[in-house]
Amino acid sequence: MVSRNLKITADAPGDIQAEFAALAFPLLEQLAEVGRPAIVHDIVRVLKRIAASDPKRTILTVATAVAAAPGYAWEPDGAQAVLDLVDTTVAEHRDRILADPQWTSALRQVLEGFVAQGIDAVIAKVHDLDVMFG
Repeated sequence: MVSRNLKITADAPGDIQAEFAALAFPLLEQLAEVGRPAIVHDIVRVLKRIAASDPKRTILTVATAVAAAPGYAWEPDGAQAVLDLVDTTVAEHRDRILADPQWTSALRQVLEGFVAQGIDAVIAKVHDLDVMFG
C-alpha cells in the first residue's frame, strides 16, 4: 500500500524518476492483471513516462495488461499509445530486443490484439518488426 504522504527524496531530477519508477512498477504490474481496458490505458500512459528506467519491464507489463484486457484493442487512443511506446522502445533498444526472445515475444503480444481489430498502423508496425526480427 502506498501512503498518501509518500515523499520521494532525490538529489537530481533523474533520481526522482528512477525512484518513482521503482515504486510504481510493482503497483503497475499488479494493476496490469485486473483486465479492465480503461485501467490498461492509464497503465500504458504511466509506463510511457517511466519506460526509460526499465524498458524491458515496461513492455512485459504492457503485454500482461493487454493480454488481461482484450477489449483494450477497442479503446480509441489505445493503438496510438501502444505504437508510441513500441516505436520508442524499438528505436532505443533494437539490439537488446533482438537478443532477447522474451522481449521480442512481449512486443508481438502487445500488438496482436490491435492487429486482430484491423488497425492499419499496427499492422504496418508488425510488418516492420517482422522484417527487423527476420
